[in-house]
Amino acid sequence: MIMLRSVSEFLVIRPSNVISSLCYSIFRIEPYSQCFFNCVYCYAKWYRASESLSPLRSVVHCFELVARKLRRLKLPIIPFRLSTLIEPFQPIELKYKLSKRVLSICLKYKVPIVISTKSILIRESSWRELVLKLAEKDLVVVQVSLSSLIDKISKLLEPVAPLPHERLNLAERLAGENVPVVIRYQPFIPHISDCEDLLLELVSDLKSIRVSHLIVESLRISQAEFEHIKRLLVKRGLWHNIMWESYGVREESFFLKPSISRRHNVYRKLRQLCDKYSVKFATCKEGYYDLWTAEDCCGFYALDSEKTRYRITLREFWELSKKLSSLPSYSEVMRKLGKEKYLHSANVSAYPRIVRRGIKSHERRLLKVTSDFSLLDWLTGNSFSRCLVKGKRAS
Repeated sequence: MIMLRSVSEFLVIRPSNVISSLCYSIFRIEPYSQCFFNCVYCYAKWYRASESLSPLRSVVHCFELVARKLRRLKLPIIPFRLSTLIEPFQPIELKYKLSKRVLSICLKYKVPIVISTKSILIRESSWRELVLKLAEKDLVVVQVSLSSLIDKISKLLEPVAPLPHERLNLAERLAGENVPVVIRYQPFIPHISDCEDLLLELVSDLKSIRVSHLIVESLRISQAEFEHIKRLLVKRGLWHNIMWESYGVREESFFLKPSISRRHNVYRKLRQLCDKYSVKFATCKEGYYDLWTAEDCCGFYALDSEKTRYRITLREFWELSKKLSSLPSYSEVMRKLGKEKYLHSANVSAYPRIVRRGIKSHERRLLKVTSDFSLLDWLTGNSFSRCLVKGKRAS
């Protein structure tokens, strides 16, 4: 059991150049310490709370305290995410039901929540009923993750997780019951995820099951694990040599991801397919804002606007840069944004301490990034360079 005073790290994602600059989602609930699915690219093990798979009841308790105060003060909030690193609906949930408890808290206190899962547990009655009740009040978005549409590849990457068709069946059922559903195509792996026939099949499948929003996110992997996954894929003739680069700058530099040019070319094709089938497109933690057709990456737009708020990210800087043909200051962005839509350091004094500190700490990191054009451009896949060059040509 973790101490309550240290639980904030489980409710607020740690600031970094990537998260603080690119993510609207900075609040999370991680009900469990480890994941049973044992995916070969697992991100949770980089930040694991412990070596054992155990329930984190104090995290859920702390979340309830925050939710209760938000409700009492009638404060809207940036949606919490269930969860970011560890599957919230893995088999241990059948015993402890902590994720179910989180959904009940959100329903009771009217807190918007984004569910991220590759499980199919929420098709079961007691979990599904809560999701449906939350959807009736516009308080939930369900993001279903897919790494591939091919069973043998999915089994290789995610050996214990449900097969792709099972996850698509869940998405279809939820969408048919008016639950906002987003498909996360992740992790994107070159030559595994980007075959043109597979991309076409993916987007046409989404159209047929009435899912209208697709997010793509590339594989990020430590250099130590890179060779392991490479050997795994080489054995099955699935590996092709391409250019890989650092996932981040400075503190994140020991992670790798596919090159900017590779990602941009594939994402552009995927965006074109999404346009053809009327599916909204966005990237996750990668920028390429000129390719977005979704109002936001996570699907916040599907939530109750009276209860949902955003935080300022590089997307807002980019949107204003298009109009000004130059990089705006943070104060300029704040002046141009709708005051009722965003939370920032100047309007969170009434919020619980965990919320205030989370917003302010991520805002400080964002400000550092915006003072370094090369860094912010690199983080967003050269989105700012393309935007500003286009603006100069137009003027």
